[in-house]
Amino acid sequence: MPAQSTVTYRLDEDGLLVECGGAWDEFARANGGADVTEARILGRPIWDFVAGSSTRQLWHELLDAARQRGGVVIPFRCDAPDRRRYMVMTIEQQTDGTLLLASAVAREERRPRQRWLDYDAGRSDETVVIVSCSWCRRFLVEEEWLEVEDAVARSGLLEGATPLISHGICPTCAETLMAQLA
Repeated sequence: MPAQSTVTYRLDEDGLLVECGGAWDEFARANGGADVTEARILGRPIWDFVAGSSTRQLWHELLDAARQRGGVVIPFRCDAPDRRRYMVMTIEQQTDGTLLLASAVAREERRPRQRWLDYDAGRSDETVVIVSCSWCRRFLVEEEWLEVEDAVARSGLLEGATPLISHGICPTCAETLMAQLA
């Protein structure tokens, strides 16, 4: 995604995706998301794309805060297998009652390709679940939140098939985001 590109989408009062814009499709395709291009997601609830009850609850609170205050700004990570992406999302209440969400890359860091983050990687049939923070993209291993490279080294889980990944939110990100809502 070029540094100048912004990915946007709009939600109606019921949380349905009613518009995608900016570099939405370009970003989706570049990140293995051909199934989340505009033509495939419009009219669907945002909740179809938010995994984990703690992450879903946080999103509800963020959207409510944006509606009450007219907008919020949130830093987050949206990593690719070969890079860390530090992004900023702005959620703004629109005059027609919709919410406009706009995300842009603030900076990127290259890193060796990480199989855990590759959506095209085959997944194990095992029910081993690895927890990843939806905001900072760190992984929970042995009660510690680690960058993906450190999590792989410590856990040894990628010695076989790639496990399923569940999303939640680490305590640091939960505290940071809740402080913005206060």
